[in-house]
Amino acid sequence: MEQQDAFEVFLDCQWVSFFDVSLIPNPKLSKSQQETVALDYNMKNGEVRIPVRRALLYYFNKRLRLDIADRVDDPKETPVVVANRPEFEEALREANA
Repeated sequence: MEQQDAFEVFLDCQWVSFFDVSLIPNPKLSKSQQETVALDYNMKNGEVRIPVRRALLYYFNKRLRLDIADRVDDPKETPVVVANRPEFEEALREANA
């Protein structure tokens, strides 16, 4: 298989495979704010799992501002955080390789 073909197969795999991102309310929010976020995101037991194409994880991360959740002063700016952060970071690295 030529290098170009291998790259195309890699891109296709990233497009057809999904990663389940587990979101929870930002723990820095008050209890009532967390409850509101859980309702807004239709969470069950305080969590929602969102299947995201691996090729789109970067954009999902940026759109929900998940990449800065631990660096902002106001938790209302990032109402949700990733519960499965280590797995999410690994999937992001693989998708951006």
